[in-house]
Amino acid sequence: MRIDTLNYRKKIPTKAAEFYQVLLEEQLNYFQSKDASIIELTEGTTVITALQTKLGQTSVESTMTIRRLVKDELLEMTTDYAGGKIIQTYQLKSQENDQFTLLYSERNELVDAKTQLSLLFVLPFYKFFYNRNLAKRVNYLLQKI
Repeated sequence: MRIDTLNYRKKIPTKAAEFYQVLLEEQLNYFQSKDASIIELTEGTTVITALQTKLGQTSVESTMTIRRLVKDELLEMTTDYAGGKIIQTYQLKSQENDQFTLLYSERNELVDAKTQLSLLFVLPFYKFFYNRNLAKRVNYLLQKI
């Protein structure tokens, strides 16, 4: 496991296909809020937006791209900005009894080595808020099923 990657794992008591559909719908809504011409998410779909940084809490222009889609199993996105790239991956591993394990990861690839090193010191503290916010996001998605 890379030290510049945050990971989240949760067993979810519903079918992976149902969760995946809601996840894609929510992501599509976000992309459409930035570009109304987008009608479906496909690999390569891109939007330009302004996002808050983790370290500086400043807003930076970013390009979000759907990198990979595997129906009911995987959604991978990249967020590129002047300081580097963030790779977000939602992986759904189906289990028996209509449940699955959600594996979410967020890898930070920063251009500046000094900033990358700073991030490594901040990540352990950030992980607490990351886990809490991700749990809220997953619960929000589950309520939409």
